[in-house]
Amino acid sequence: DIERATAQSFTLGVNIEFAQAGQYEIQVIRETDDATSDRVFDTFTIAHLRSLQFVSPITPDKPRTLIEMKVKVNEQLNGLIEDYNFVGQRYLKVGDGLGNYTLQATRNPAWIALDILIGDIAPRPLPLSRIDHQSFKDFADWCDQLNVDGEAKFMCDFVMDFQSTVRQLVNQVVAVGRGVLIQVDGVFQIAIDRPKDTPKQLFTPRNTNGFAGTRSYPDRKDYIKTRFVDAESNYKLRNYKIYDDGKNENNSTTFENFDAFGVTRARQAFEQTRYAMAQSIARSTTYSFLAD
Repeated sequence: DIERATAQSFTLGVNIEFAQAGQYEIQVIRETDDATSDRVFDTFTIAHLRSLQFVSPITPDKPRTLIEMKVKVNEQLNGLIEDYNFVGQRYLKVGDGLGNYTLQATRNPAWIALDILIGDIAPRPLPLSRIDHQSFKDFADWCDQLNVDGEAKFMCDFVMDFQSTVRQLVNQVVAVGRGVLIQVDGVFQIAIDRPKDTPKQLFTPRNTNGFAGTRSYPDRKDYIKTRFVDAESNYKLRNYKIYDDGKNENNSTTFENFDAFGVTRARQAFEQTRYAMAQSIARSTTYSFLAD
C-alpha cells in the first residue's frame, strides 16, 4: 500500500530487477476505486523511467584495487573530493625457493622485484621458468634479517607514479636491499652485495686478456642531505643530514643531495646513505678484462 497522511504531493521510487536484459512494457494499475471525498487525493503520474545495469562501473583490463568512500557532506566539504591520502600494502607472490608461491602482504624488495618482472606491470611479463627461485628467496631472507629495532633490515615502500623501464625499476627496488639484477643463461637472479666465503670463479693472467682499469677521484663532502618519505611524519618528505666521519654541524660546509628511493624509515635512510658514502670511497676503481 502507498499512502501518506499529507495534503502535499510526494514522490516514490521503485526498483524493479528483471531476470535478463531486454525491452519491457511498464503498466501501473490502481486497485482501489476513485475517491469521492475531497480529503483524499488518489491521482498519480509516472514522472520518469530510468534503466541501469547492475555491473561494476569500472572494468580495468588488469587487476586494480578499487577504493569506495562514504563521506558526510558539511560546510567544509562540498562537491567532488579531488585529493585524499591512504596507506596501502600490496599482496604479492612470496616463494619458498622451490617455485611454490602464495599471496601475502609484503614490503620485501625481493618479492616486489619479482612482481615487477612477472606481474601485470610489465609489458611482457616473464614466465616463472626464467626466474631463479632460490636466488630471490635468499635475497628475501637477507632483507628480512631483524635489526636492533626488531624490524626487517630492508623494506621498500614507494608509489609508482613515474615512468621507467622494467630493468631500471627492478634495480631501483633491489638496490634498497643492496642487490642487483643479473641474468645467467637467460635466467634472472639477484646478486647480493655482502661478504662471501666461497669464490664463484678465479681470474688470472692465464685465463684473461685485455686487462684495464679506471679510477675516479670523488669530491668527498662533509655531509649528505638525504631526502626520503618519512612514515613517522605522516609520509611527508624529510631532509636528513648525515655527516662523514669526524664531521658535525659545527665543522661542515660542503654537502650533496641524495634521494633514498623506497625508504620510509630514518634508520634505513641513514644506513643507505652511509653505504653510498662508503662505496664512493672504497669502490673508486673499476677493472675490465676479457675472458673465455
